[in-house]
Amino acid sequence: MSLTRLFVARPTLVFVLVSLMLFAGVLSLATIVRQLFPNVDQPTVTISVTYNGASVSEMRDNIVAPLEQNLAGTTDLQTFSSVVQQGQATIAATYDLDSDIATDVTLTQKAIQSAEKQLPLNLTPPVVSIRDPSQSTVVTLALFSKKLSVGQLSLYADNVIVPAIEQIPGISFVTVGGDVTPAYEVTVDPMKLEASGLTLNDVINTNDNQRVPCGIAYEPNRETTIDVRGDITNVSTVSRLAIEVAGSGSSSSSTSANSTANGEGLGGLAGLPGAVDTWTASDAVRRIEDVATVIAGYEPQRRYAQNDDQPGLFLQVQKASNASEVDASDHVIAALP
Repeated sequence: MSLTRLFVARPTLVFVLVSLMLFAGVLSLATIVRQLFPNVDQPTVTISVTYNGASVSEMRDNIVAPLEQNLAGTTDLQTFSSVVQQGQATIAATYDLDSDIATDVTLTQKAIQSAEKQLPLNLTPPVVSIRDPSQSTVVTLALFSKKLSVGQLSLYADNVIVPAIEQIPGISFVTVGGDVTPAYEVTVDPMKLEASGLTLNDVINTNDNQRVPCGIAYEPNRETTIDVRGDITNVSTVSRLAIEVAGSGSSSSSTSANSTANGEGLGGLAGLPGAVDTWTASDAVRRIEDVATVIAGYEPQRRYAQNDDQPGLFLQVQKASNASEVDASDHVIAALP
């Protein structure tokens, strides 16, 4: 009764107490983290490596393995995991909860520098970022255009849209789905190839010279990962390549003479005596353009994205480990035009 009598006798005091409770409720609503699971900020550093055209085994043995070996002894490292795909790999290094993320990034970069002497010389430098691949995707965006092709849209998404979204507060990473990679397409005509006395391996070996990962040779019942010459820069340089017949470089003079006398091997460089510069060889030598069509296209798509039956892209936006799912998604939606 005393408490009730106090509230009846002192209405001003009651009003102040209720106002304070209301203010505390509003302040809590504005600052509380809204998400499904507790916020555990596990320091995670991700290493992303791209080596276009490299096979999964080449990525694993020549790139991921040296990086993992040098990363294994890093201070405060708890665990690390790797995801290897054709032409790309991702290594996620998780550190102790009480470690400093800036120090973790520095140690990771030192491990990469130590592994550089074991990595391919023409490898694009690995990208180090602070993100946890296990964090949830908060927003999925569909991207399509009536004026741009899928290739042009992919370039615009990778170079403009994705960097802009990754700068939004609470966002750590954006994955692009359905994008395409520019490539030179060499479509071999079987009839012309047979008429020239050449094989598909001759065409592949002509492009596969300097051990630079290039892409895939597609045959009716199989795929073959190939490398490409380092001096190829455009469609014309591919088309004008003189076809090198397999095994012609080490043949003896008697074998070459017999082959020439019988009219065999004249379709490629085997029919010419001595060493031949593939760039200055005469037009009598069979070239790629004589048996195949070369165009500037794209690598065959492994993933497709469509919106209302229209080709496009999907952007999966991943939140940062210390961000709220609701706030991060709200920031992304607010940033859209």
